[in-house]
Amino acid sequence: MSKSILLLILCLFVLSSCDKKPDKRGFKADFSEIFKNDTGSFILYDFNNRYYLIHNEEQTKEKYSPGQTYIYLSSLNFLNKYKSSGLKSGEVSDSITLAKLIDSTGLEIQKKSITENNYGNKDTSFINSDFYYNSGLKISTSEQVEFIKELYISNENFKTIKNDFVTDTVKARNVSYIVSSDNEVSWCVGTVEYGSNIYVFALNILSSNKLRALEITQKILYSVKILEELK
Repeated sequence: MSKSILLLILCLFVLSSCDKKPDKRGFKADFSEIFKNDTGSFILYDFNNRYYLIHNEEQTKEKYSPGQTYIYLSSLNFLNKYKSSGLKSGEVSDSITLAKLIDSTGLEIQKKSITENNYGNKDTSFINSDFYYNSGLKISTSEQVEFIKELYISNENFKTIKNDFVTDTVKARNVSYIVSSDNEVSWCVGTVEYGSNIYVFALNILSSNKLRALEITQKILYSVKILEELK
């Protein structure tokens, strides 16, 4: 990790000890060495220290189809109707699971939920159940982070099912991520829970290689010490 990133993290902790007002401090970070030739964006939000770490800020505003990442909202819709998230361990990035959740609850419930949760651009003009890939519904990296952040803050149902999203545990850190790709973009969106703190992150790259999106995300999280190598 570069000295500039280390210095930035140290400054953040000093600032958090002096400033107790809720705010939205955003710090630009350059992870170009990790992205290499891939064009994309990344945002990390730290709940306890109330800061955002942002790579390629302009790109974080661009909107794309949510793809598999829509499973956050679809599982909540399923829970509201059936009192269960409908998820099993390891299924959060399974497109068949997402399709079942949507088919079980119906399009009207999805449309209502998208509007009520201010999801992405809130486009509900779709008529087919694969709308999360093929419709006018779009979401940005910034909106992905804000949506999950809001779920943690105010949605009691999400608090009851969030463990269903945990895909890995690394040195006492519960890691949850959803990867998705289509012909235009790949996503890696998720959270890291460690002690009393929660980190929310979202990444996209203009590529159909979702494994590359996951690889870049993991390298960034290790580089800023959100994750630590197993020894």
